[in-house]
Amino acid sequence: YALETLERVAKAVEECAELGLPAFVEPLPVLKTDTGYKTDLTTDNIIKAVGIASALGYYTGHVWLKIPYCEDFARVAKASSFPILLLGGESTGRPSGTIEDFVRGMGAGPNIRGALVGRNVLFCGEDDPACIAEAINLVVHQRASAIEAIGQACKVRGSMKEL
Repeated sequence: YALETLERVAKAVEECAELGLPAFVEPLPVLKTDTGYKTDLTTDNIIKAVGIASALGYYTGHVWLKIPYCEDFARVAKASSFPILLLGGESTGRPSGTIEDFVRGMGAGPNIRGALVGRNVLFCGEDDPACIAEAINLVVHQRASAIEAIGQACKVRGSMKEL
């Protein structure tokens, strides 16, 4: 169903363009395994997926790409001139690794504009989701290092319990 999916996504991108709306496209290469499908985080395959996503529809001026961090992310960033948002990926219960990946990812190129994170904030192991969200905010908006972001964000740990 790959071609049918690409056609439908291209049509959706075009419809968004006609309405002046942004389209957020998540080009994820996958591998079929014995237990189902798994995201393929190899740099070359992500670059191929980015190239395909960058050509969907007749007008792509409002397309943003959502891409997980991978090894050699600077090559991925250079594969498209589209704005890119970093994805948080699968929840690991170890949010410091995600924060470190985001620090590296945000520095990979001028088209890396931010992050979309859900599971790694909500399901962050024993840590406080508010603390993790604040750390990611500091990385994205203030370009803080992982150590700076985690250190500053720890000040909000437990502050949201009353809500």
